[in-house]
Amino acid sequence: MVMVSGPYCLTGSWRYKIPKLRHDVAKTVKEESLNKGRKLIVGGALEADLIATKVLLNGLDSWEKIEDFLEIHIPAQTMGDYLSHYGDKYEGGEITHEQATAIPKQLYELHIDHPDVFVFLPDAKEEIGRFNYYRRIMQQVENSTELRAFQVGDSQGVGFAIDYALQKDIPVHLERYPKPQKNT
Repeated sequence: MVMVSGPYCLTGSWRYKIPKLRHDVAKTVKEESLNKGRKLIVGGALEADLIATKVLLNGLDSWEKIEDFLEIHIPAQTMGDYLSHYGDKYEGGEITHEQATAIPKQLYELHIDHPDVFVFLPDAKEEIGRFNYYRRIMQQVENSTELRAFQVGDSQGVGFAIDYALQKDIPVHLERYPKPQKNT
């Protein structure tokens, strides 16, 4: 078995709550970050990113030097812009109230005491959309030595991350999950 060292990027589909995906994400973070001490790189999104960050934060003995263990890429120029984006998604009916508050709460609280954990997108467009999301994915992949992808159905964002990592000769570990019949 080849041991991979260095930071790893974890990305996953955010629209569905799939117990197996949640379990696999948590298991990966426990093995790679908490057991091996590898830095986790995520994108500050719902589901996979939220779970990965929560597992890491809950598993660390101390948040001192947390920037050695966690890097969160935000597809906006400021935290305020990104948190406002979640409010807009809720008002537009794209996400639930629970989703609209879970990530902002986690990110805001972490940003207050540990701003060095965050990497913002300096060339972000004001309206957060596909351009910003894909640029964020590119940054995440470029800062990592391996991609851990958790893809539901044919999720385009995860697919883009996989394609970009392969273009950069970055190893990809992919877990696939069928798209549920209903959004759960």
